[in-house]
Amino acid sequence: MFVRERTVGLIFQKKEFREADQIISVFSQDFGRIEVLCKGIRKIASKLKYGIEIFYLSEIETVKGYYSRILTDVQVVEKFSQIRKNLARLSIAYQISEVLDGLIKESEREEKIWNLLLNTFSILNNQNLNLTICHLSFYYFFWNLVNVLGFGPRLKNCVFCQKRILNHLIYFSAEDGGVVCKECFLTQKKGERVSQRLIKFLRAFLEFEFDLIKKVKVKKSDFAEMKTITKRYFQNLIEKHYASSNSNF
Repeated sequence: MFVRERTVGLIFQKKEFREADQIISVFSQDFGRIEVLCKGIRKIASKLKYGIEIFYLSEIETVKGYYSRILTDVQVVEKFSQIRKNLARLSIAYQISEVLDGLIKESEREEKIWNLLLNTFSILNNQNLNLTICHLSFYYFFWNLVNVLGFGPRLKNCVFCQKRILNHLIYFSAEDGGVVCKECFLTQKKGERVSQRLIKFLRAFLEFEFDLIKKVKVKKSDFAEMKTITKRYFQNLIEKHYASSNSNF
């Protein structure tokens, strides 16, 4: 039995398949992540190929068979054209694609992730976006995504002894999922020293709307620390819960 379905989704990955086909990865409003087979899409005469460009928001119609969803119709909703005009924005979009591909293998409808994804791409598509906000948007996306997926970090109490972190010496263990107090760091030999500013940023990402966060002054050292911790946290999640992955960010 074949089922015809229609949904709006963000196309975040494309792979060539056979001689003229493609498989697109879509995070959809109604079904979460789906893989869609686009038959003959690479042929010159294909009318559907113009609606499935990477990072397009499109309304797609598919026929769901026994083994795959097959694209039957597509209408572009939003091209996010400003993202394509700027290498920094495009780089962030690809980082988001990598995170989605790494952390969401199969899913059902998830409104929080859908809204987070659309809001982040809307931020990246803002014509007046500066570089600081551009990079902040990625970290805001990442930490909120892992939190929705149930892998959010513990940021107030030590992951080992559960005591509240009160002193100025703070350590963070990506492997164990959060902050470590000085005593446990010395006994467990796990984690690394991080700044109070980093922990404050991570807490803010999870507690406040992005409109408030983007007003905070961010130093180069803040971004360097965010990049290191985020990369390690992502890689640890991949190693623990998913197949191995090589991160580009």
